[in-house]
Amino acid sequence: TNHPPPMRVRRFKRLFSLERARQLPPRTPRRLFSGGENVFKCLGEDEGPRSLDDEKANKSVDHSGEDGTVGHVVGRQGCVATVRGLKGVKQGEMLRFQSNLGGMVMEIARKDIKVAILGDAHAIKADEAVSRTSRPVSIPMGAGYLGRIVDALGNPLDGQGEVEEELVSRPLTEAKNPPQYTTVPTTHEHILTRLKCFDVFQPLVKGGRFGVFGFPTSPKSEVALSIIENQATAPSFDADNMHFIYVCIGKSQKKQAEIIERLRESQMLDRTVVVCANEEAGDVLHYMAPLTGCLMSDFFRENGMHSLVVLDELAAHHRAYESLAKHLNIHKPSIVQVYAEILNHFGVTQGHNGFSGSSTVLALVDTLGGKDDLLEPHTEELSTFLDTALMLDEKLLGRNMFPGINIRTLVKGRPSPYQLPMVQGFYTRILKTLRATHRLHERAKMATDLGIDIQEESDVDIEDEISFPEKFEGLVNQLGEFPLHTSLIAMYFASESLLIGWTRRELKAYDAEVHRFLTAKRPELLELLEAWPADKEIPSFIFEDLQSLASEFSQLRITQLLARRR
Repeated sequence: TNHPPPMRVRRFKRLFSLERARQLPPRTPRRLFSGGENVFKCLGEDEGPRSLDDEKANKSVDHSGEDGTVGHVVGRQGCVATVRGLKGVKQGEMLRFQSNLGGMVMEIARKDIKVAILGDAHAIKADEAVSRTSRPVSIPMGAGYLGRIVDALGNPLDGQGEVEEELVSRPLTEAKNPPQYTTVPTTHEHILTRLKCFDVFQPLVKGGRFGVFGFPTSPKSEVALSIIENQATAPSFDADNMHFIYVCIGKSQKKQAEIIERLRESQMLDRTVVVCANEEAGDVLHYMAPLTGCLMSDFFRENGMHSLVVLDELAAHHRAYESLAKHLNIHKPSIVQVYAEILNHFGVTQGHNGFSGSSTVLALVDTLGGKDDLLEPHTEELSTFLDTALMLDEKLLGRNMFPGINIRTLVKGRPSPYQLPMVQGFYTRILKTLRATHRLHERAKMATDLGIDIQEESDVDIEDEISFPEKFEGLVNQLGEFPLHTSLIAMYFASESLLIGWTRRELKAYDAEVHRFLTAKRPELLELLEAWPADKEIPSFIFEDLQSLASEFSQLRITQLLARRR
């Protein structure tokens, strides 16, 4: 039988266990990295405050030193310096190095502080003095920045001196906290772009989140600049109410200068704030630049105005985020999480003056062939954070089609929830024809790969149906030279006639030919549609009239071709 040990033996074992426990180092509780954390948060509950939005963010942590206002650099890894000897430091606080560079507190441990260097990291030397400023890294905001070129900290780079108008500042870390947005309104204010793929198929609306994906050499910047330039002549453009913030991240100085010159030539620079963090600016400023754009857009939105923020190039922001995470006590951030933190900042809010303001984002993202193929596996996931995501096609751009949107993207993409009621009738009819012919086009292509002649297998001539999607692709990838209603009629005519008798080269003049035909035949119908309210659907009897006109226009084209051959 098993008997319990005597009382004194049990007492000895208990005392031995307590003595051994006192000799062991205390266990540090750990926690897993969650999706809601950002670069300002650290692992380890014993390492002090985590971020400004944390409950512990405003608590100070004491470090060794005499007065605690001046410390020194004990080491540097990449763009992050390790500082010792400061007291009372807080997360996000601005520090000043002896070399006159700034630094932002990113992580606070028991003895050391990790500081992101705001500038050339190679200028920081060991044992260099570091002093406190007792204020957070803040971004100035205000209408005085319109027409100015600044860095990621809001410092002017255009040689025009300091901004003289009254400004307000906001801590950089607030860009990580999305504003409280109102319920999505039932009616949306559209941003017309003159790009048919946007205006007809995937419209841009104020307060929306839009993305343009493409390989590094694709003209994503030209797409954004075309949208900004069109606002000067757009019928709904209000110069006192709509503003632009163009954020250049990791661009070469030459490309940066070209963007600024293009804005100046289009006379839109006075309505734009250009935030520059070129390829030589360093990882920290690449990381900060989109956050600066977010905060600057807040000023306009909160004052009942509207702003469009172009983030060019957002993949450079993720690479900078990864570089920071490598030298801090945090896990490597996911690309989806990084983009979500930025994109969730945009929307529509009620301004201080009672009017609704909005901030809209157009994110330009490299997908393939860059320094690292970051985005390719995550394009679908990122699209869930966007209202519209269009992919530029390299082959179409090689054939001088701008902006280079593949017809497959428009046919198989999800329909936009922001379609104008006036456009909806045209969109539904065009898409119905496009989907039917696109399916036939894909089957014909598959049959050709298998060595089957689909034309011989069919009882009717289907050559025009098979070639229509590629022809229509050329029609869509054009800058609209006419008002939106004329472009809609032209695309409707194309879907009804299947562009019979038109070659791809001749499609550049298609809109002009349709406009000339309608002006001669039915000018009153053209005037009616021009004055038609955007928030009202077009009745079916007008489409019956347009259908007969489309047939007449197609017949006229065939007659002209036969006359030329004779």
